[in-house]
Amino acid sequence: MLREHFPGIKLIVPGTYTGEPQAGQARTGTPANAMRLGATWLVVGREVINATNPVAALDNFIRNMCKGMFPDSHDDLDCPDTSC
Repeated sequence: MLREHFPGIKLIVPGTYTGEPQAGQARTGTPANAMRLGATWLVVGREVINATNPVAALDNFIRNMCKGMFPDSHDDLDCPDTSC
């Protein structure tokens, strides 16, 4: 709806989680869904910062985001390699 009134608008989306949302988040969704709905950028925070293994959490977040960016992909092979 915003894009109809503001062509070229950049949408920054906070509150995306691949698992259960952290306390304090009223409305959340997955990174994949945010990308499908037209997000330009995603804010990554607590899910990675509070993780026991932040690198693995970020990798999981990116892979989930890729599912929204490349909806025709059938497995992780179609996503860019995010391993360090």
